[in-house]
Amino acid sequence: MTLVFVVACLFLSLIGAGFLQWVIPRLARESEQGALDVFARAIEMRAPGWRGRTEAGVDLAITVAETLQWEDRAIHRLEQVATLRFLGLCSVPFQALNVRGRGAWTEEDHLAYANHSEQGASILARMPHLAHMAPILRSAPKSFQDAPKAPAEARLLKLVDAYLDMESEHGSLFALDHITRRAGELYDPTFSRALVAILAEDVESHLEFEHSADMD
Repeated sequence: MTLVFVVACLFLSLIGAGFLQWVIPRLARESEQGALDVFARAIEMRAPGWRGRTEAGVDLAITVAETLQWEDRAIHRLEQVATLRFLGLCSVPFQALNVRGRGAWTEEDHLAYANHSEQGASILARMPHLAHMAPILRSAPKSFQDAPKAPAEARLLKLVDAYLDMESEHGSLFALDHITRRAGELYDPTFSRALVAILAEDVESHLEFEHSADMD
C-alpha cells in the first residue's frame, strides 16, 4: 500500500512538473503579446487610417502560417512582428497620416512612408528583447524576386499587406487576381497559393450569398 502511494505521488509530481513547464511559458507569451497589442493600438491611434489593419494582418498571416503547418514557435514570432509592423509610422509626418489623403502626399511623405519598415526595424534593433524581429521587419518591403531568401515571416507579411492594401481600394477579386499574377515575382509563390486558396473560398461564399439574396 505504501509503495503504491509513493509511486502515485511520484507520478503526479512528474505530471505537475510537466504541466508547469508547459503552462508558465504559455502565460508569459500571452502576457507579452498583450503588451505588444496595446502598443500597436497606440500606434494606430496616431494613424487612424490604419486602424484595424494591424489585427487584420495578424489574423490573415497566422491563418496562412497555420494552413502551411508552421511550428508554434515560428507562428509566435510571426504574430509578434506582425503586431509591430507599423511601428515605423511614427516617423511619417502627422499631417500626412491624419490630414492629407494619400492622393495629396508630397514626395517627402511618400519617401517617409516607403521607409517606415526600416525605421521600425531600427527601433526594434535597440530593444534587446525585440531585436530579433528587426531583420524580419527590415526585409518585409522587399519583393520575392529581389530577396527570395528573406525570412519567411517577412515574405508572408509582404504578401498580406499587399493584399489588404488592394482589397481596401479595389475589392477582393482584384486583389486576389493581382496576387495570382505577381506570385513568384513580387510575392512568395507558396504563400501566395495558400492565401488565394483561403480567401477564394470566402469570396466565393460571399458571392453566392449575394446571388441568393438578389434572387429573393
